[in-house]
Amino acid sequence: MAYLARSPLKVILFGEHGVLSGARCLAISIKIYGYLAMKPSPRDKAVVIDGEGNYIDLIEKYKCSIPGSDAILFLEASLGCGLGTSAAVSLLLSYGRVQDSKMTREALAIENMFHGKASGVDVLACYTGGLISFKQGNVQKLSTRHLSRFKILIFNSRIPKNTQSAIQVGELKKELYDEIGKISEEAYWLLQREFTLEELYKLIRKSQDLLDELGVCPREMREVVRRMRDIGVEVKITGAGCGGHLVTVVNKDLEIPGWTPVSIDLQGFYIFDTEC
Repeated sequence: MAYLARSPLKVILFGEHGVLSGARCLAISIKIYGYLAMKPSPRDKAVVIDGEGNYIDLIEKYKCSIPGSDAILFLEASLGCGLGTSAAVSLLLSYGRVQDSKMTREALAIENMFHGKASGVDVLACYTGGLISFKQGNVQKLSTRHLSRFKILIFNSRIPKNTQSAIQVGELKKELYDEIGKISEEAYWLLQREFTLEELYKLIRKSQDLLDELGVCPREMREVVRRMRDIGVEVKITGAGCGGHLVTVVNKDLEIPGWTPVSIDLQGFYIFDTEC
């Protein structure tokens, strides 16, 4: 089966958890992908094979399929890693189902099935591509010109996460959502002009401290944050937390063992020309 469509994954830079109360969230799509392959079939099949070789039967686990199709979704990352794999799966499934302007609406409904009530930022970040601002359902695509002067690094904690559980933990201290939102507003304006790492690091540190106070940063990830601060680099959780990835931004010539550079995907959701 040939690939029909591709979805990038995403990294949330600022605003996770706060987005649930209507605050701004800033996210970028990255060049790590999910792919859809399918063929007509009298018996519906829908499976995900992730980057760790894990196999998930979507019909058995979620009663979710593409009617009349045998569908395989391949992910270059592991499910539950905090990079929006469920959003990519939702988009790919929705494309297989509707293939029109209702695709994102269908994807949001599928993601809600995976996580309970999702904010929508993951789906719309993966669909749109590049750097986006998301606030109360409205998406604004921002220039990556200034951010692209630096290198984005991610660190896989290898702690499996459950987004719904992480959200429930965060909701115990919802009073912090407003503070998270204020940092996102500062970052929104910062990323649209020429900025220094020192300016960005102040916001990353504030954001991480609030996420830690929210209770979504496991001890192992706090230790990584501490070690990075010791070498002058500020890092933060990306996504709901309670596992998953950390993210930072550094000068392009800096390499840090254990951290993986990622490039920004500017295309977003992509449909292959299957006639080629």
